[in-house]
Amino acid sequence: MKIQIPLIAVVVILFGWLVWVTAHPNSTREAEAKINWDNVHDDWNNPQDRGTTLSIKWLGVPSYSSGKPNSDRQKFIENYFNVKLAPLFLDDNAYGRKKPLMFAGGDIPDVCWENDPNALQRDVYHGFFMEIPHEVILKYAPTYSKYVSEHAPVSWLYSSVNGKNYGVPTMNLELTYPFPGVWRMDWLKKVGINKVPETIEEYHEALYRLRYNDPDGNGIKDTYGMSGDIQSWWWTSFGDIFGAYGVMPFDWQIGSDGKVAWGGVRPEAKQVVELLRQWKAEDLIDPQFTTDKNGPPNKDIERKFVDGQLGYIYYYGKFANMDPAIPNNFRGTVMKRQPQAELSVGKFPVGPTGKSGGRVWGAGGNILAFGPSVRKNPAIVIRVLKMLEAYSTVEGLLTEAQSGKRFQQWDYKNPNIGKKSGTKMLPPYDDQNVAKQEVIGGFFAMSATTPEKTDASKPDDELEFRNTYQLREQGIPDLLGKPDVIMSAADYLADLRVKQQKYFAEMINGTQPMSKFDEWVTYFNEHGGVKMTADAQKMQQEKVEIYKKVGVPEKFWK
Repeated sequence: MKIQIPLIAVVVILFGWLVWVTAHPNSTREAEAKINWDNVHDDWNNPQDRGTTLSIKWLGVPSYSSGKPNSDRQKFIENYFNVKLAPLFLDDNAYGRKKPLMFAGGDIPDVCWENDPNALQRDVYHGFFMEIPHEVILKYAPTYSKYVSEHAPVSWLYSSVNGKNYGVPTMNLELTYPFPGVWRMDWLKKVGINKVPETIEEYHEALYRLRYNDPDGNGIKDTYGMSGDIQSWWWTSFGDIFGAYGVMPFDWQIGSDGKVAWGGVRPEAKQVVELLRQWKAEDLIDPQFTTDKNGPPNKDIERKFVDGQLGYIYYYGKFANMDPAIPNNFRGTVMKRQPQAELSVGKFPVGPTGKSGGRVWGAGGNILAFGPSVRKNPAIVIRVLKMLEAYSTVEGLLTEAQSGKRFQQWDYKNPNIGKKSGTKMLPPYDDQNVAKQEVIGGFFAMSATTPEKTDASKPDDELEFRNTYQLREQGIPDLLGKPDVIMSAADYLADLRVKQQKYFAEMINGTQPMSKFDEWVTYFNEHGGVKMTADAQKMQQEKVEIYKKVGVPEKFWK
């Protein structure tokens, strides 16, 4: 007979467990037996010198919920590195909900993908991961480590907890290029504007005409220039307008006094809120900006642009969205719905002091952490590090581990040109559902690399697009990589972010006076902001010591 436990009972049990471990924090933490890494050896050296078969339970990127065990990619990696992999596939929801329950019950995989520093800190606190000294990573993955240090140094902060290292950082160079907006150029021409707006003043004029000069020609005042995601994808919330004033409102930055400050309390943030308030009072911003979302599942702002309600959309100006060779991308969807539309990628507006840009996540990626059971066989750590090193050094290995073989799973878009034409997945793997089932992508295999190596495999048209519209120097990352990298963020950041969104939305909407900005600053300081700022300042100083230890070039120390 199947026994069913009522949901309320599960909640009560879990809540009781959380209360208990808070009162007895050392009770759930497995004492960290110090590993003498000098005595740990892994006998795999290359596919010919295979060594001992190691079994590894692997929790990878949480976007392969339909992944199948024993896929061709899994078998290839198992054969190459002489490992036996037991993959655990979770989607984002299960990762957020099921993973904590699994870990609390002692079911912790050997290798775990951690999305964010805050999640790692929480799991380290409960003893779910083991310490991995930097020296071990540098010894067994020297090239990998060198690439991280030279091109994504902030990644090293993500795995640092209380002065110890608890994982291997990953990197993503693609996240260093900012995403500009996209304009309905045919609408701009209709209202007498024949070029893409380049300054805040030109943005204002374009938004005004798109609202009042009937760009769609239907005789009805039913169009807006823009909306804004103020509550879900906070990193896209009027990011190009804030960038024109050199401030990112939901990130750590260096203030005018040379100290670390939260962008959302800086005077520049107040300037932007006041500007947006003026635009809203002129009815230039869709009144539903407080509820419109950029992200799934609704994608309200994208839907409105596609349906011909908006003439500008921020954050959509990237090659994959605009490539005419992809029929069902953003551009293709717009053209099917609005065949007469002419789309132009925007430019980040230049503000009053010459600043411009948009928020980027930066090259810092995520973290690979190791469960406490690996202490019984720490050679697993070395084998995984050797895997990362091989992906970073062996020509073609990462491509085969992630995407398969040419002519079987993929080919060049133009075989006569080769890799400079870009790649395409072949049927049936061009179907994302099939690709996910076959675990094609970065679930098992990830690499650190250089911009030169990355660009060498990109098609010329993509590079031309990026070099025209997505200049890396216009990307504005968080000073510390991710705002939740400081430990006190777990206590305060989520609530403060929601409160900030509410204050900003009300001031922009005109339902609260601008004097509320000073009230917001006071609220921030009194509800954890002072503590977080002090911790951020401390981490800014501590990162230099980490950088020195792992070999980050001195130019990144400031």
